Amino acid sequence: MMVDRAGMKRSDEANHDVALSADQKAAVAGLAAPNVYAEQSMWTTLRGLHGRQRWMFFVEHFLLGLVAVVVTIGVVAAVVVTYVTKPPDPVFAIQGFGMTRDAEGLKALGRDFARHEHIWDDRLVEVNASADISGGYGDSSPQILARVSAGQINMMVADRKTFVQLVRRGLVSAPGEVLDHDELVTLAKQGALLDKNGRQADDPAGARGLRLANSIVWGERRLPREAVLMFANVQSGTKYPRDFVNYLYFKGTRMP
Repeated sequence: MMVDRAGMKRSDEANHDVALSADQKAAVAGLAAPNVYAEQSMWTTLRGLHGRQRWMFFVEHFLLGLVAVVVTIGVVAAVVVTYVTKPPDPVFAIQGFGMTRDAEGLKALGRDFARHEHIWDDRLVEVNASADISGGYGDSSPQILARVSAGQINMMVADRKTFVQLVRRGLVSAPGEVLDHDELVTLAKQGALLDKNGRQADDPAGARGLRLANSIVWGERRLPREAVLMFANVQSGTKYPRDFVNYLYFKGTRMP
């Protein structure tokens, strides 16, 4: 029996042609065609595309890198702005308790002391007046403890009752840590030293606060006479706390 092999080959080719649609043939031809973008840069390729093809190419090759660059620039800018606009750390800080009504007078005292010390940037002497440790809604005890522990409060001013509470909480440093013995003896003779219970201290070793009624400068500014001055954290240095005491000019009579 004779087999027409040529006819069978033509039949197979015809069946093969019938199996592919025009779109499929075009796709096969596209795959077989050389890559016209192979020798081009991605930017050149992007400019040569249009519509959706351009957008898809951009997303695939550029979007992630662009986002990374934008985020990096934003982070760097934020760091620079924070550094440039950050106020300087104070060299001396006074914290008042329950002195909201006298806040302006206390701050003016701080500014004048800064000038006396030849400090021309007011931000370097920090004065706050409204702290509260009474246990009420506005109690700021945790913040005061944290700031004293961090050395961010060097001196404190309060009425005698609050002074006793601050001493009991361990937030008050003894005047002997800042002032020398002769200075303490002089203040004791003037009746300016108070013990831990808010009573007059004749022995400098038992002193914990200074009676501001004995300060000439304090009195001239009509600030509360019953206020007590205390040393807080002086680990960063005793110069400005000592100078502040001298600036207040303690001189007066003994307590009755």
